[in-house]
Amino acid sequence: MTEQMNMPKLRFDEFETRWNPVKLGDITSYLKGFAFKSNDYLDSGGLDSRLIRVSDLSSDSVKVDNKKVFLPTELVDRSIRYKLKNGDVLITTVGSKPELRESAVGRAIYINEAHGVLNQNLLIMRPNNENTSKFIFSQLNTPRYIDHVTNIQRGNANQSNITVADLFEYRVSTTTLPEQQKIASFLSKVDEKIALLSEKEDKLTEYKRGVMQQLFNSKWQEQDGQLTFMPPTLRFKAGDGSEFPDWEEREFDDIFNFSTGKNIKQNEASPEFDTPCVRYGELYHMYGEVITTVVNSTNLEHSELTFSNGNEILLPSAGEDPLDIGSASALTLSDVAIGRTINVLRPKGSIDYCPVYVSFYINEKLRKKISTLARGASISNVYNSDLRGLSLPLPSIKEQYVIKSFLLKIEDKLKLTNSELEKAKEWKRGLLQQMFV
Repeated sequence: MTEQMNMPKLRFDEFETRWNPVKLGDITSYLKGFAFKSNDYLDSGGLDSRLIRVSDLSSDSVKVDNKKVFLPTELVDRSIRYKLKNGDVLITTVGSKPELRESAVGRAIYINEAHGVLNQNLLIMRPNNENTSKFIFSQLNTPRYIDHVTNIQRGNANQSNITVADLFEYRVSTTTLPEQQKIASFLSKVDEKIALLSEKEDKLTEYKRGVMQQLFNSKWQEQDGQLTFMPPTLRFKAGDGSEFPDWEEREFDDIFNFSTGKNIKQNEASPEFDTPCVRYGELYHMYGEVITTVVNSTNLEHSELTFSNGNEILLPSAGEDPLDIGSASALTLSDVAIGRTINVLRPKGSIDYCPVYVSFYINEKLRKKISTLARGASISNVYNSDLRGLSLPLPSIKEQYVIKSFLLKIEDKLKLTNSELEKAKEWKRGLLQQMFV
């Protein structure tokens, strides 16, 4: 590729023709989806009878793991003009604000494998014979396109909409068909790499979910009038090959001392400050089961703060979604200031306890139960007093650490794959900015 004035910064060497700016509506046609009646919806059906709704789309593809809706075969046969074709570009005409990519109005989806019938609030865009679909679509994944949608959208944060007339005023660049095809082929290979990494991440996530289900399905069963420990499906052995002892069922109140953090306001937290801190909103968006690095710091005096000693369990005590309140994080760092609206669980002195094991267990087995303890309408709250009566099985401390090590290895693989995926997406974004005028 070469760099030229008034041309894309990146270009294949064999092409020199000047690119031409045109309105999207001048080189494409479109078809709006149909408002099928909900009375016709079916819970099952063939691939080609699936109804594709706005809610079936992610930021960049048609979802495969959500609850699908299908149409009767005879209705699909009568609605052939609304069936998807390979190379179609779907565009949402309703949705959230453009910055919320997963549900944004105006987001474009390229169809590699066409299955299904188009519902209302979506349109199919198809280029004329002088242009390729992938080439045009790639120009709908740039910051400039998002800016255009931001300028034309109407409504509020929950329900924005755009008109076709405004959408098709967007200006794209065209070049010769051979150059378009070569660019499209190159970008398809980039997309294949991203798709493979995404698939790898999905498989690792599913593997982790299955492993945790097998690790944490132990129970106590009454036999001959006595409670007998029934071990989990997946269980480890000691280094010498011997069995670990039976697990003990312990109430939270027997294991933990309970406290809360202290207030750290938004303007009192910044990565530039000196004292590492964790604020409750960060538990939702920045941290998972284990906190090994902290992203924020505070400038408050130490006397105004509550600090970790490196073996705490943190649970948010408030949130809009009750399920969020049940998400636990093991804080494995000492001297970290803990913010308000966080329930802090610390082990009592005589307890053999691995915070990482407990965090994984809470997230897998107790999250839904904790969410049922939540009180409040628009904002749900769970207090330390609500948690005291909960219980969990405690293996021996050695087995806890074996479980921790095993799960963290999976986590490390997930983080590495996610990092590779994000780098590939960022690389693609950089390419798009340089390959199009």
